[in-house]
This record gives sequence, structure tokens and C-alpha cells, in this order.
Amino acid sequence: MHARLTAAILALVGAVALTLPAGASARNQLGPNMFGIAAGGDIQNLSAATLERELDVLDEVGARWLRIDINWAQIQAQGPNSYNWGPIDRVVREAQERGIEVLGVIVWTPGWARPSGAQASYGPDPDQYAAFAATAVEHYSALGVHAYEVWNEPNIQAFWTPKPNAAHYTRLLKAAYTAIKGADPNATVLTGGTAPATTDGTNVAPVEWLRRIYQNGGGRSFDAVSHHPYSWPAQPGAAESWSAWHQMNGTSPSLRSVMRDNGDGAKKIWATEYGAPTDGPSGSHVSESTQAQMIKKAYELWSGYDWGGPLFAYEGRDYGTDRSTRENFFGLVRHDFSPKPAYHAYREAAEAAGGGSTEPGGEAAAGEVTATEIVVKGNGRGKVKGRIRLRGQGRSARMLFAVARAGARKVQLRLQRRLGGTWRTVSPVRRARVNGKGKFHRRLRSFKRRWPRPGRYRIRAYFPGSELARPATTVSRAFKVRPR
Repeated sequence: MHARLTAAILALVGAVALTLPAGASARNQLGPNMFGIAAGGDIQNLSAATLERELDVLDEVGARWLRIDINWAQIQAQGPNSYNWGPIDRVVREAQERGIEVLGVIVWTPGWARPSGAQASYGPDPDQYAAFAATAVEHYSALGVHAYEVWNEPNIQAFWTPKPNAAHYTRLLKAAYTAIKGADPNATVLTGGTAPATTDGTNVAPVEWLRRIYQNGGGRSFDAVSHHPYSWPAQPGAAESWSAWHQMNGTSPSLRSVMRDNGDGAKKIWATEYGAPTDGPSGSHVSESTQAQMIKKAYELWSGYDWGGPLFAYEGRDYGTDRSTRENFFGLVRHDFSPKPAYHAYREAAEAAGGGSTEPGGEAAAGEVTATEIVVKGNGRGKVKGRIRLRGQGRSARMLFAVARAGARKVQLRLQRRLGGTWRTVSPVRRARVNGKGKFHRRLRSFKRRWPRPGRYRIRAYFPGSELARPATTVSRAFKVRPR
């Protein structure tokens, strides 16, 4: 089948930063890289088509991170010498094809490593866990994963049975840290994300949990603290003592004060789950408009936290439609993929942050790239062309690019088609080499095995950046492919 490509062009200049909250004196330096999505625990079990569509949602809203389970119980379900990496490998590869980094949560104890009758949430033997962690990190570092979380919500009984035990968990953390760093010295290791809780003899409050990790000698066995700052029905930042958001830096003590008291003030807090459900039993959820307001406010606040790592919204898509539980309704989109207001709130926040950050006070350092611009266009001969321009102080854009391209010589391109009112990615990632002048090109026919079917298309481009160049993303204007 032949087609004609109607010319189109769109440029995205990513120099716009999120508006800082009033009174903020510092800012998060990650810019667009602070945007993440935490997936549900069974994303690896979705069909190929559904998985692709779900990750397209992340791509559309501008997420740079995806948090997934590296499910020990699933990978080694057949015994200590068996490994089924396939389902999770599929998620990792699909994410990376879209330019999305992966945070892997090493979690769930297989049946052979726990007592008879115990659940997968059973607190595992530290040495067995560490042995698997070393193997998993060796495997996934080869696929480009370099950030790991040691368990999920170990401070509550729902995720650590028979009940949370900080001394046991700290032994696990120490063993895992050594194993992970041995397999990938450049890996970032996070504590298990703490859930909102009160200390009641079973569950342990997040601040108290972190204090106990330090008391048990775990301070040198993590690179950042992971926390789940859920705050609903209150907005993020509301001065409510029960709010897990407020407990990060507003209460006394707080997670930040405990970190500073133990000499870890320079370490970051990664918020690896945040959101609110929009349906479920009466009184257990918020409205869709309130969810959107919370997402918008969360990223506005987070942009002003110099102690913050990435912030992960939970989750991309509603898990189900059964209204007997609120757990089915945390998504930015509904189960049928129709967008909620939070979808637009997240995307607008990510787009506003798309150009990277500058130094506090708004002034760029001399010689630093302050913006990356991508231009993508097509023509009737079926070609895709583009150019990357860097802007900064002290050097010309061309000189900066000549240096920067040593760290990132290719731009990632994907063909997207308008289907059912949304943009769907219809090709794998295609990479185009960027020359010394910042130019790149690729033929349209190389995106698919056959010429694209007639319809409306666009090109999504992602430049990963380098030590000097900021990452940037853009999409072209829609163009038509017509049969000849």
C-alpha cells in the first residue's frame, strides 16, 4: 500500500518551568524527570495490546518514570533454581521504547521461601532475598534499569506478615543494599515506600519506621527514602498531622528531621505513590475534579522541594470497575481508557516542566544549557526530518551540541495514529542519529513493515539529553497519510 505524507511541523521549546508555590525559596532540580507513574502490581500480566495501550497513556501525559514490581514470587514460582523473567521483561522493554525509566520494587516472597500457609507478603529471609536481588539486578541492569526499591510498604501488615518488624526489615535492607550494589555499583537503592499508618502495636507510622531503621543501623544501606504521601481527603500540603504528605517535612518529628538528625539531610525523598480514588464505597473516595486538583497541587508543591526526588502518581489506569472497593479507582484514566480530569492535570503539569530547570533564583550557570528545542516535520516524499537546538549561556548552541552529543547521539521517534478519539502509538521506537549540526532524519516507511494505512498521524520525538543537554519531548502537528 502506498501513501502520501502531508507536510507538518511543530516545535516544542522546553524552557518553561513549573510555577513555584508562594514563599518557596528552593526548587526541585529534576524538572520533567520528577514525573512518574506507579503501576498496579499485575501490569506484567496484561495482554500485549492492553499493555501497549496502558503505557501509551504514560507516554501521552509525559511520565518519565514507571514504578513496577519485580515480583520475586512470580519469577521464581517454580523453585530457587528457576527464573521466568519474560512477563516483567516485556514491561521494561515497552517502557524504554517510550523513553520511560523504570523503578523496580523487589517484592513478594515465593512459596518455597516462606512457611506453609503463609502469604507472599511474608517477611523473607534476608539472605535469600539478597541472593535474588543480586540476580535480578544483574539481569535488569543489562536492560537499563538502575533504580530499585527494597519491598513495598513494609510498615503495614497488609504488605509484611505476620506483622511489621523494623529490626527484621533493616537486616533485609542491609543485605539487599550490599547485593544490589555488588551487581550494579551505579544503582540507586530506596527504602521500601512507607504507607500512611499510625503506630498501634501492629502497623508502624512512617516517621517512627524510619527512626527505627536508623536505630537498627540501616542508615548506610539506602540512597534515598521512599514514601507514599497520600493525603486524601485533604489536599497535599494541608497542615494535618495525620497526612502522610505533611509528615514529610511539616510535623515534628518529620521524615526530613529524622534524616537530618542522622546526618542524611542530603538524601532525597522519592514519593513513589501518590493519588486518590474517585469511586468506591460511600465516604471512601473523592470526586474526579478533586483528584485532578490534588494532582495539580502535588506537582506545584513538589517543584519547590529541593529535597524531593521523583513523584509518582498512582496509578495510570483504573484497575477495575467493581465499586465495592476504592482500590479500583486511582487511575488518571478510567478502566475503559477514557481520561479523567486528572489525566489532563498531570499532562499539563508535565508539559509546563518540559524544559528542565535552572539554578535557584532563575539564573542559569555560565555555559549551561537552559533549554532543548526539537523541531519535527515531514514532507510528501515520506520523510521525517528534524533538528535539535540547544540554548545556553557562554557558548554557542553548536559548540554545546558538539560536546553534548557525545552522551546522546540519537533521538527516539514513534509514529502515532489517531484512533477512537485518542493518539495511539503504532510503531516501535525508531532511533535516528543526530549529526554535529543537530539534524536527524528517517524515512516514514521504516516505522512499520508496510506503509501506514490512510489516516491521521503524528510523530513523537524524544531526546534523552546528556550531561550538558536537557532532555526534551515534542510531537509534530497531525498529518494525513493518503493512498496513492
